[in-house]
Amino acid sequence: MTLRTRVLLLGVGLILAANLGLGAVMLAVQRQQVLSEVQLRARTFLDVLGVATVGPMAGNRIDVLDQQLAALIEQNLDALDIRFVAIVDTDLRVLAHSRQALYGSTLGDAFAREAAARDLSLVRTEHDDDGETLLVSLPIQTQIPDEHGIRWGTIIAGFGLDRLSSALFRTLVGSVASILLVTLVAAALAAAVLDGQIVRPLRRLTQAAADLAAGDLSVRADINGRDEIAHLGETFNQMADTLERNTRSLEDQVRTRTSELTESNRRLCEVNDRLQHLATTDGLTGLFNFRHFDATLRAELRRSARLSAPLTLLMLDVDNFKDFNDHCGHPAGDEILRRIGEILRSRLRATDVPCRYGGEEFAAILLDSGKAAGIEVAEELRQRIEATPFEGEEHQPGGRLTISIGVATFPADGTSVEELLRASDRALYAAKQAGRNRVVPHETIDRKEG
Repeated sequence: MTLRTRVLLLGVGLILAANLGLGAVMLAVQRQQVLSEVQLRARTFLDVLGVATVGPMAGNRIDVLDQQLAALIEQNLDALDIRFVAIVDTDLRVLAHSRQALYGSTLGDAFAREAAARDLSLVRTEHDDDGETLLVSLPIQTQIPDEHGIRWGTIIAGFGLDRLSSALFRTLVGSVASILLVTLVAAALAAAVLDGQIVRPLRRLTQAAADLAAGDLSVRADINGRDEIAHLGETFNQMADTLERNTRSLEDQVRTRTSELTESNRRLCEVNDRLQHLATTDGLTGLFNFRHFDATLRAELRRSARLSAPLTLLMLDVDNFKDFNDHCGHPAGDEILRRIGEILRSRLRATDVPCRYGGEEFAAILLDSGKAAGIEVAEELRQRIEATPFEGEEHQPGGRLTISIGVATFPADGTSVEELLRASDRALYAAKQAGRNRVVPHETIDRKEG
């Protein structure tokens, strides 16, 4: 075999090896880049949908969920190649679906079950009869201060990757065609050149390709001249430039999107906190409202029953409050209610739950407190309010603004929410009947009736 033949074969082999290696690396990098971009767009889509759906899910507004889902899909279906979007509750029951026929059904696939069990987003690529699909989930939940977060449900979406596969296949075909063309040209010229004019440049090019394949994006082929090998080196450098530029651009985009998502999450948390505050707080007194009171009492009763721990419920009512409003007006009455709310917060523990029950009536849930402790707290509250000067209280009987308090304790006075509320109401009514401005435990009513 002649030297020229060996050089030709060696040159062809090196060119093929280098270009095939480079093409494989570029194809893998391109696939990863495009897949990462698809995942980023998919996550962004779910984040936007999650912000829009948390309110309707919290309010059980199924019709609003359907409208929002339909609007978002109409805007993004072609761009994201959305195959389906499902909004499910914590039991995987479909609340809204891009395929409306699935409304009300229960998702039972493995991805849905795993997504519902996770507190973080889940991303997975799967193959089925329809091709390759990117599955993404997003938990929909809000946070309550000093409480566990409320998990409303999960958004699950599937994004088709057929376009990605088609684009990569076209790229592969183009790369193979380019490699074959460059190889044929190089082979024709290699037969007419000396070993020193071919082997050394090809070695340099091969080394550059190996460095690029190893991850060194700054590497370039140092080949001088105007022949085909020099042109091949220039082409390689252009490809390396494009690869490096695209990689840097993608990294910048990822950083930008990450920053945007972080800011969006921060704003979402602020909105959720504000919504939660508005949903659980009485606007006049700043105490918890009836909705929060009812939910907390039910939850704490279950906890107390499970741990065999006591719980005391205070029911408070401002004495002769209608007469005060008639003499001093409702604005002055509102100020009285605000100040009573401040007194409740200042006396009760951080673990207790003071609430405005309605009108001039207040309630307080004393956690892990027995009857004796509850009566002591109630009496101190009564004395503080009686001793506090209120503007306009001179019109009240006795010249003082006072309250009456009924005390009921779990489990002695009731083992359910209804029984405990009924017992505290009876005790409060007894305090009113006995002359107001007093604390009456429920057990004393039973003894008197007995």
